[in-house]
Amino acid sequence: MTKKLKVNPWDVAKVYAAGAFGTYVDASSAMAIGMYPDVSLDKIEFIGNAAGSGARMCLRSVRMRDLAEKLSRDVEYVELAAERNFQSEFAQAMFLPHRDTARFPNARPIA
Repeated sequence: MTKKLKVNPWDVAKVYAAGAFGTYVDASSAMAIGMYPDVSLDKIEFIGNAAGSGARMCLRSVRMRDLAEKLSRDVEYVELAAERNFQSEFAQAMFLPHRDTARFPNARPIA
């Protein structure tokens, strides 16, 4: 995703992990295997059931519904599996820890 968006991991201000998976996964372990971008652990925030919270907010507030509608127009859906280099990236990421440790320098001490 970072390659597609031309974003460097060190430019990522915050990584939000949602849902039960996001709540219970260990951030340092997820980073060690390349699941999370190589960012400082304090940039990872677990937000629980984001979909349920957003739905409740929209049910209670016209302002939130308007915001959700605006955001939905600004979102770009990216089908990663259809991206040209996805299969190669995916195959590289099958190694645990990630085969290209230069991309995950914080994973080196963990691995």
